[in-house]
Amino acid sequence: MFLTTNQIAEFDVAIPSRIHIAIKYESLTKNQMEAIFRGFLDNLSDMGLIDDYDEILTWLKEDVYLEGLDGRQIRNIITTALDLANAGWQYGKGKKKLSKSHIKMAFNNTRKFKRDFDIQMQRYKDSQNKMIQ
Repeated sequence: MFLTTNQIAEFDVAIPSRIHIAIKYESLTKNQMEAIFRGFLDNLSDMGLIDDYDEILTWLKEDVYLEGLDGRQIRNIITTALDLANAGWQYGKGKKKLSKSHIKMAFNNTRKFKRDFDIQMQRYKDSQNKMIQ
C-alpha cells in the first residue's frame, strides 16, 4: 500500500511506526518543471496540435516556472488548456490547436487558486500558533 499526504501533522501517533519506507518529495526545480511541461507539449507539437510553440516555451521560462508548480498542477494546466482549445473549436471560436492563450488562461486560474490557498493556509497556521501561545 502506498500512502501519500501533505498532512503529516494529522497522523495518529500509531501511524509512523507502521511506515516501512518514507519518501519525501522536494519541490520541483525549474528544469524538472520544464521537463514535465515539455513531456506534454512536445508530443502535441509533433502532432501539429500547437500554435506558437516557441512563444509558449519562452513564456513558460519567463513567467510560469517562477510560480513553483508541482507535477499535478502542470498536468491540470495542460489538460484544462486542451479542453479550452477543443471547446473553442467546437463552438466555432478558433482552430482545434492549443495556443498560448489557452495555457495562459488555465495557468492564471491555477496561480490565483494557489495564492489564495497559500494565504488561507497561512491564516490558519497563524491562528493555530496564537492558540498555542
